[in-house]
Amino acid sequence: MPAMGHALPPVATVLAGPGVFVATREVFTMDGVWELSITVSGDRGEEVITVTVLV
Repeated sequence: MPAMGHALPPVATVLAGPGVFVATREVFTMDGVWELSITVSGDRGEEVITVTVLV
């Protein structure tokens, strides 16, 4: 939550199906605009994708 200076530790995911991952614990602690940094890694390396969401 950049506007409030909040950040949370990384959240682990569980594979729920082909290409479907589910967070295993609460992700958002309050309403507002959050930035999610999603790390994708594989044989070709690692990439971080950042998306903004309104909760």
